[in-house]
Order: sequence, then structure tokens, then C-alpha cells
Amino acid sequence: VVAERSALEQAIAAERKTKPASFERLAQLRQEIPTLDADKRGRAVPVAPILKAMGKDALLPMLNELAFDSRGRGDLTDSAWNAWRVGLVEAVGFLRDGRSSSVLIAILDGADACMLSGESAIGKYPVETVVMMHRIATATEPLLRDRKTARDDESRPTPGVSPITDAAARAAGRLAEELDAKLVVVGSSTGRAALSLSKNRRFVPTIGVSDSLSSLRRMCLYWGVIPLPDAPAHDDRALIDFIVERGLASGDLNKGDRILVLSGTGLPTSRHNVVMVHEV
Repeated sequence: VVAERSALEQAIAAERKTKPASFERLAQLRQEIPTLDADKRGRAVPVAPILKAMGKDALLPMLNELAFDSRGRGDLTDSAWNAWRVGLVEAVGFLRDGRSSSVLIAILDGADACMLSGESAIGKYPVETVVMMHRIATATEPLLRDRKTARDDESRPTPGVSPITDAAARAAGRLAEELDAKLVVVGSSTGRAALSLSKNRRFVPTIGVSDSLSSLRRMCLYWGVIPLPDAPAHDDRALIDFIVERGLASGDLNKGDRILVLSGTGLPTSRHNVVMVHEV
């Protein structure tokens, strides 16, 4: 899926020696981002078209910026930082290089997870390869916020999931975004309710809890779902208290934050048919 770290580093080092101007142009553009952001006319600086115009010579400098030598956000505003990172990812994907395009395309196509090929998995740097894949994925996913395709089929039934649960999950996702909730929490023996939430591609993290270890393991592959073991999966009040206590202790939640809980009335035919909003 991604070239081994050492091979990519060697290619970047060789390119820096033979074509230093391309690295210098990229560094200069990075310095100009605050000014471009201040003068922008739209929602974001059009970084991608500028990078695409630099052509193939900018590919390795951009991969270097994404995977190795990123200087971090620094004093960039939210819009400037997002424009820079998303612009880099979009331009690299546009150039369709084999070292990155498979991961980029998979993320933009809505994949739940990416895995190593056999060659990378048994190579010398499997951990470093996964780290690089993660950095590419997290830089790419913000593009999904403006892509309707991620939700075009949200009304299609989730295999093995009650239509009541599917409808409640869609409603919970929309409500979570409208209320700017910090978390959506769902308890599920099979994990299918968490899968239904995941399918809708909402950018509010979902906490999945279950009394089944195999279900928690499956949730690791669901987009946007964080499985949480040892949580009270069948007692809504205890579950809320558990999540709030952990969230406050870790700093992930603060007083006044909202969390949503997708639950059920307990009737055999109802499945997950209740959406509760709790304010910390």
C-alpha cells in the first residue's frame, strides 16, 4: 500500500540533492500561507491548484512535508492549517503516485480501514509504514466533510441491522452535528448499531461499548468508532456516568459539553429506538 519508509526517505534525499529548487519553492509557499489566508476571498486558501501547478517535481517535497519534515501548525489559523494540509493531500492524490495514491483514494472512497500489503507487512519497517499511512489518512479525511458522496447512500439499509436502529442512528448523527456534540455513545452486543452509525460518516466520534470482546474487536475496523472495553453496556445511566467520569478525567470532556446516547426501550421489537442528549 505504501512504500517502505527507508525507500521513500532515500528517494526524497536523492531528489533534494538533484532538485533542491522544488523543496525551496514548497518551503516558500508554506511561509506565504498566513498572508494568503488573510487575503483569501473564499472559505479557504486554494492551496491545491498552486501545488498542482508545480508538477511532478513537487511530489517528493510534498510527501516529505506530509510524512517526515512537517513543522507542525505553528501560528497558522484553523483555516490556514486545514488549507495547507488538505491542499498537500489533494495535490499528491492528483499526481497519482503509487507511493501514496492507494491510501488517498481509499480514504476518499470512504474505506473503513487500510491494511498493509504482504510485502510491507514483512519488511523492515512495518511500524513506520503504518505511521505514515495514518498521517496520510488523517490529513485526507477532512476532505470528506465537503464530499456529498460519503453520505449519498446513508439511507441504504445496513446488513443485519433493524430498520428502526438504522433510522435512529441516522437521526443521532444529524442531531450530534447540529448540537456540536463531543461524542455519540452506543451500547451493542453485536456491534451492528455502531456499524450503522459508522456508515453515516459523521464527524462526531462514536464510542462503542459491548459485553462481547469479539464485537469490540470488530468495532476497531468501523470508521469513526472507538471501542471502549469494561463499560456498562446495558445500563444507560451507569454508561453515561462512566463516560462522563472518564472524559472529565482525561480532559476530553468539559462542563457544558453534550454527548448523545443511542439506546433502546428494551422491548424485543424496538432495537435501538431512543436518542438521549446529556449535557455534562
